[in-house]
Amino acid sequence: MKRKQNFNTPSSSLELSKKQKVIKETPRSITDPIIQVSRPPTASIPTPSQMTPKNAFPKFDIGRVHIQLVSGEPACYQLHKPVLERHSPWFKQEFEKSAKEDQDYTFFLDQDLHINVPLLHQKRISIATATSSQSLPSLTTPTGGLAVIDLTTPAKKLPKTETPTGDDLKYPGLRADVKPEGVPQSATTTAILAQQKQANESNAIAKKRYKGFVEAHHHLFRIYYHYLPQLHSTDAGQALLQCEKIVTLASIYRCLNIVRPYLGSILLQFHRDLYIAIARDPPRWLNLSVALESGPLFTEALIHCAGCWPLCEWPTSSSSLSPPTIKVVESKAKWLADLRSKINLELLVDSHKIPLEGEQHVREKLLSIYHTLLSEQIYKDRTTGKQHLKTIYKAIFEGGEAFLPEEQVAAISGYDEDEIRDDLNTLKSFAKRPVAPLLEDNLMAKPQTLGIKYFTCIEVTAQDYPWSTSHS
Repeated sequence: MKRKQNFNTPSSSLELSKKQKVIKETPRSITDPIIQVSRPPTASIPTPSQMTPKNAFPKFDIGRVHIQLVSGEPACYQLHKPVLERHSPWFKQEFEKSAKEDQDYTFFLDQDLHINVPLLHQKRISIATATSSQSLPSLTTPTGGLAVIDLTTPAKKLPKTETPTGDDLKYPGLRADVKPEGVPQSATTTAILAQQKQANESNAIAKKRYKGFVEAHHHLFRIYYHYLPQLHSTDAGQALLQCEKIVTLASIYRCLNIVRPYLGSILLQFHRDLYIAIARDPPRWLNLSVALESGPLFTEALIHCAGCWPLCEWPTSSSSLSPPTIKVVESKAKWLADLRSKINLELLVDSHKIPLEGEQHVREKLLSIYHTLLSEQIYKDRTTGKQHLKTIYKAIFEGGEAFLPEEQVAAISGYDEDEIRDDLNTLKSFAKRPVAPLLEDNLMAKPQTLGIKYFTCIEVTAQDYPWSTSHS
């Protein structure tokens, strides 16, 4: 029988308290394995769980790369050298230019508002005396594809101008000694004001574009640290502008492979609004889809472009497409033209095989009218540049009075409507079958809601992508 231990006895409680006191007072050596604690190695880059508001993106306490995007302000970013050089060969090459290994790096952004693409550089460019784009360093692209700032170009001195006084202050740039002879004062003033207005509008556009590239750098750095870029969430058109600037920077900094999955997944979240935006300017979206290697975007934009090629009725010209992309568009446009020719031939030639039940002279008259009206419409579309429209084929497929109305055919043939009705319906049923492939719709957006009148039956596969191995 087991003996029950009574912990409530005075002796047991006294002995337990003595043991605890001995344990607390007993000294331990530093090498005692019982109390020795092994500290984890200090990580060069904190994990997301270790990031605090004082040690997180965009400023990390241990970051050694300082990046200043806005002039006159402290560094906006304090990032890690291993992260930047791992994702961007451009940054890796910039770091290798420095002889010292353990040092802090500082990058500045070009402050010229009229430069096409403002980039980062490790040397500050003074623009106090640079009032013209000619006095600023030029942006060159070596054979390796790396965009760098050419700091060796000497700055050209601008001619000195006298300080305007008196009436000259009313209209800056209007000087009595340079006024053209024979031009009235009011006309000169109007011209100067028009030039100033144009210059102000140009500066406003340049500021907006420059601000967009500043934001694009922010999105790019977020992607480096596996954060989603903060793109426009309700307007696919605005998201397109943001993506274009990010892709431009990623191409120069050579990190497109990091950017593609983020931008592609965000754009696809627009669903129907995305495909409506693509229909407004397919060539522009086609360029972006090739840069992002996005199959859904490329398919949607290609159907639009090839459906009415070589016509381009959108804001972006077809000349902006790359040669490999144009090759794909032309091949799909040729496939569509061959299909249309094949169907036209079947409509005109094979119609003699239709078993009409009327009298012979009635059958011959109906076939003659059918051939004449159909061939005239096809010829008219071809000569007026409307062969990409599916108007006549859509009318044939709908049937009824949309194609070969009984009243019109009866007036041309001279026969009663009752006499030609059965054979006429037989002709319409025959013509309806061949045109069905031309009226198929492979767009994600519905052509009826967008008012699309060109063909959208083009089929696109993975082998058609310009970036695919089989295509190249």
